[in-house]
Amino acid sequence: MKTNDEIENYVLSVVRNYFRTTKKASVALDSTFVNHGLDSLDVIELIIQVEDELGYLIDAEKLELFSKPRHFVNFISQMEAYKTEHNRLPHEGIYEDF
Repeated sequence: MKTNDEIENYVLSVVRNYFRTTKKASVALDSTFVNHGLDSLDVIELIIQVEDELGYLIDAEKLELFSKPRHFVNFISQMEAYKTEHNRLPHEGIYEDF
């Protein structure tokens, strides 16, 4: 995903397609997950899905920072920018020795 529009569309699609999301059509980037029937465990499931699909690793300390789709967009944008600049993700090469 290279453009911000692609990232936004991906995130909104993931959230709208999550089976516990209520009022799916009204999910926007600045909607809170709580307003769409999602709790912290649901957000963790969304994070795991994003990690699996995109190959990212999200630190446990940052989990509580994800309360809106916009937070996912910002995170993915930062990861993609890092990958473009360094030709790898921040966590790649760190855990390969184990």
